[in-house]
Amino acid sequence: MKELVVPVPETVTAAYVVPVPAPMSTVEARRQRDRPRGRRRRDGAFAPGPPASDPGLSAIVDPLTSRELEVLEMLATGRSNQAIARELVVTLDPVKKHVSHVLGKLGAANRTEAVTRARELSLISRHRARLS
Repeated sequence: MKELVVPVPETVTAAYVVPVPAPMSTVEARRQRDRPRGRRRRDGAFAPGPPASDPGLSAIVDPLTSRELEVLEMLATGRSNQAIARELVVTLDPVKKHVSHVLGKLGAANRTEAVTRARELSLISRHRARLS
């Protein structure tokens, strides 16, 4: 690890040394980004995250509102924000806000992850028909 020496005015009697981490190579950054998530099994393979019966999955810190659940069900059918807005008879901005809240409350990075997590938590049915 390199060190960065910060220049100090003459009136100050101490100098500060700030450690600077070495830059990660592109290959290292990609490996870290793409590494499997989950638990490593004894045979070296990765197991998926915790099973659905795990108590950690059973509770959401901040429960979804009825409107957020409604939006989540529409997300599960593959509807776009525009289609959801038309169906709920609202503008696009509230739909985006609801989707954002759903992702945050479920700890999901995207719509697919949110729907998967909601199904694990039995917030929506597992066999929901897709929008045609």
